[in-house]
Amino acid sequence: MSSKHIELRAELPQENLDLLDEVREKAQLRTLVYKQKLANFYNKRVRPRTFKVGDPVLRKASLTGFETCFGKLALNWEGLYTVAEVPHPGAYILQDAEGKRVHRILNVNNLKKFYP
Repeated sequence: MSSKHIELRAELPQENLDLLDEVREKAQLRTLVYKQKLANFYNKRVRPRTFKVGDPVLRKASLTGFETCFGKLALNWEGLYTVAEVPHPGAYILQDAEGKRVHRILNVNNLKKFYP
């Protein structure tokens, strides 16, 4: 091999190292664009639910454990509750018809609006 050919081989790794930062930046941009597209795809199908104090709601029955007694014939939703307090968005404190508060804070995923 000629010395000229060996010099070219020695320069190639240095050029690759110079381009490495550019390749990483392109990969990060592609990842960011992919994540944004995925989030937009998911979020356009999400229906946001919010309740105000005093709204009538139903609670998921699976939270109480009654489905173990009745199996597949158990009710999916229970009670008629009203929203007593909203500590922060997405979390609700309920009270029953007698005004007695439910002992736990419930997530919006476990509630459904009641339409009389």
